[in-house]
Amino acid sequence: MTLNKAYLLVILLFGLSVRADILCREDGSTMEMRAGFMDELKVEGQKLAKALGRAIKSSDWVAKEINQSQDAWVKYRDAHCGAVWHSDNPGSIRLISYPSCLVNLTKQREKNLLQSFTRQTDYVPIKPHIKIKEGLTYSEENKSEEIVKNLNATITNIKLSPDLSLRAVLYESKNTIEEGELQKQVLKIALPGGYLWLRPVDSVNYSKFKFLDNRRLILSRCTLFQCDTIIVDTNEREIVQLGKGSYEVLENDMIKLIGQKYYFPEPIWGAFWVDMIVDNQGNVVRVVPPHSEGLRECVSLNLILDKNTKYPKLKQSMNDCVYVLK
Repeated sequence: MTLNKAYLLVILLFGLSVRADILCREDGSTMEMRAGFMDELKVEGQKLAKALGRAIKSSDWVAKEINQSQDAWVKYRDAHCGAVWHSDNPGSIRLISYPSCLVNLTKQREKNLLQSFTRQTDYVPIKPHIKIKEGLTYSEENKSEEIVKNLNATITNIKLSPDLSLRAVLYESKNTIEEGELQKQVLKIALPGGYLWLRPVDSVNYSKFKFLDNRRLILSRCTLFQCDTIIVDTNEREIVQLGKGSYEVLENDMIKLIGQKYYFPEPIWGAFWVDMIVDNQGNVVRVVPPHSEGLRECVSLNLILDKNTKYPKLKQSMNDCVYVLK
């Protein structure tokens, strides 16, 4: 659905579903307050139309589901605010409470659409690697039996370091899950004398991993919609977040981050995808086009990389443009 169609949809929904007979009665201060809410409702309806169009454009692979959720929301809005109207019967306060209800629900719907389907309400450029300790714990005790029991888990993948001193084991639950959910996982890295444990947050899975050397493990963690890539430094017991996208290990200790999804700034909006070459410390070396046909949009690195950040390993000018997948 295009932005114009989405805008028309919301205008029609508000124009036809909101009870005009309710909103056109009484006089005096009540009418003035009602008029104020109606003006606000018109503005919020236009903002909701833009949010709906932006959500569909940014997450077009679930456009059908977004439209279905919009239809369901309209029914909920009418039923809920209708109940507010009848609860205040027969007082004139309902001439204020009813449009106020419409305004509040419209604001909430706009916020929910932006948070759920645009991933970010404003453009955020790519930044270099970030070190985090979140989700990584250490123990001297092997808790494998406890994990298997609590998660009803089985081993789904095992990787060894080149010198065989480290062993990464992925446990995944066998429990039945609902559609749209991901199985719970735990990643164990057996070290000489102890264990590192990684537990992905809800709705995130570890999709693939391998040892880069005898101390560092690279892995992709993915939601249902996109991935990012991290490196676990077993010596420092820390995680380096390389960037968005899954990974491909190249020659000369280079890593290709594949399918990084970002958003154009207003008024373009919409998502685009690029690939990026980084070194094993996460320093950006080159931004490259995805391997895909039909790349027609060439985007300046000033819109891809953070202009306020230095990239000492970058082999391109910030004024160069890269063809992106839209």
